[in-house]
Amino acid sequence: MQPDNLEQLPSKPHKLSLIWKRIILIFVIFLTILGGFAWYVNLHWRPFLTRQIQEAISTSTDSLYHISFKEISINILTGSARLKGISFNPDTQVYNKLILLGKAPKHLFRIEVSDLMLNRVSPWKVYFHRALVLKSIVIEKPVLEMIYQNTGISQDTVMDQRSAYQRLSKYLTSIKVESILLQDADFKYIDKSALRNQITAIKNLNFRISGLMIDSASQNDKTKLYYTRDIFVSLSDYSYRSPNGMYDLKLKEFTASTAGKYAKISGFMVVPRYGPMEFSRKLKERKERYSIRLDEVLLENINYRMFNSQRKLKASKLSISNGVANVFLNTELLDIKDARIKKLPQRALQDFNLNTQIDSVAINNVQVSYSEYNTESLRKGTIYFNEIKGNLLNVTNDSAALKMNHFCKANLSCLLMARGRLNLAVDFDLTDKNATFNYRGELGLLKISVLNPAIKPLALVEIRSGIVKNMLFDGKGDIFGNRGKLAVQYTNLKVKLLQKNKKDSRLTKMNIATMAANIMILEGENPSPGKKMRIGYFHYKRPANASFFNMLWRGLFIGIKGSVGLDEATQLKIASKLREMKIEKAKREVRREEKMKRKEERRIRK
Repeated sequence: MQPDNLEQLPSKPHKLSLIWKRIILIFVIFLTILGGFAWYVNLHWRPFLTRQIQEAISTSTDSLYHISFKEISINILTGSARLKGISFNPDTQVYNKLILLGKAPKHLFRIEVSDLMLNRVSPWKVYFHRALVLKSIVIEKPVLEMIYQNTGISQDTVMDQRSAYQRLSKYLTSIKVESILLQDADFKYIDKSALRNQITAIKNLNFRISGLMIDSASQNDKTKLYYTRDIFVSLSDYSYRSPNGMYDLKLKEFTASTAGKYAKISGFMVVPRYGPMEFSRKLKERKERYSIRLDEVLLENINYRMFNSQRKLKASKLSISNGVANVFLNTELLDIKDARIKKLPQRALQDFNLNTQIDSVAINNVQVSYSEYNTESLRKGTIYFNEIKGNLLNVTNDSAALKMNHFCKANLSCLLMARGRLNLAVDFDLTDKNATFNYRGELGLLKISVLNPAIKPLALVEIRSGIVKNMLFDGKGDIFGNRGKLAVQYTNLKVKLLQKNKKDSRLTKMNIATMAANIMILEGENPSPGKKMRIGYFHYKRPANASFFNMLWRGLFIGIKGSVGLDEATQLKIASKLREMKIEKAKREVRREEKMKRKEERRIRK
């Protein structure tokens, strides 16, 4: 039986709609209360947090630094905080007082940040438990300035010897940040220890700091730098113009990690801005022009704590892989008066403005070419060293390390002119005032004519034929020159002596002199049949502008010429013989002309 009034049935949905309205109302009231509470907390937290940060910075640095910011906002609902217009600066008056007290640090910092974001921060832990825990800090485009000043103060006496935790424990029991990102930072390093302030400026630098932890347990952890698990730095597509405007320095990528203890450069280039002759003629004095490309440079096992606290670079190994270095010298320019010592490796290391100690330097697949413009031939001579590999041990300018071992030993192997295997060992004395060094080496099988690109323009001699079977040499040198001896075993040597044509500057053959050299003077082989091996001796007086490789090559070239019969005395003998031949030729011409004259006179009389 159906009810009489069907319209009275749907009363249940009406009750459900009332429930939903009440739920929504409660939710809105809750959000309103929560929003108001958040606004209230945020309003009262800003001055509290501002005071706490400023006081913590001042106390923890003995009033050396102060911090300010234009705006700070906190969102307790998302667990985020934002600071704008941050300025972190040292107080120079306090710093000068610390210098007088012998407590000043060697590095000062200035930091400007427009926007800093703190993610997943819990203000309740800070307020009730004094524990600052953060998921991440993101800093966009900060401006960082690091100033080095040699105060002459031992790091052990600097400032307050309490740990960061001990200085901050009044305000916080612990600080934990999983990651800190500094993106597109403008970084400037100012070295005030130099005669002139040296400024290195780098833009678009990125930092990723991981595992920052300051508490009672970590305060004495010596394995961490600045209480972090890792500080990772990266830089891409960097370019820098040298102060004299002659070079552009470029790198594709730079990375470094304190946890990995390494620093790595990929795609490094030194690019001259002008061609070889134009470059040299823009200079007032004779200087070498360098063009360098290195695919990879890796420095391993760096002691970053020592670098930070004592400004000493200590590492176990430097690896240089896959590169090309071209060196050019124009000899038509004047010598550099004070360059005699500076151009040798030891002095370059001594003058390097950073205390350095590297156990070994490994070189793999590097090519070096040396070119020189000869004013006599008006041509450029070039010698190549291909596929260079080897190592250098004990590369240092550290006084303590030098007391234990003052020699750097180099052992290198390469292909001379991409043909003959050349092995070279050099011992550099790193403390001798004259930059002395000893060396020895061996050259394997080589077709001598491959040396013509170097010999023709520089010595006006062209090799027509000849084979080097083996060459042994040893010598010693310093800032004044290079001297030693060599023994070269060769066969079937023939040469062509050249001279510059006065009309068009072409190099042409000296027929008579070449004949005299090949037939009467030069030794076609060594040892000659039935004779002992001839030893070539050399003594090359180094010009002030000559580099280490130039001096080494020039000395060996003198010894080689002496071994084949083209030493200085022999060249004088060739010149004397040439003069005799020219005189004899002139006499024959006179006799021929006189004979023709007499013949003509007899014809006329008839």
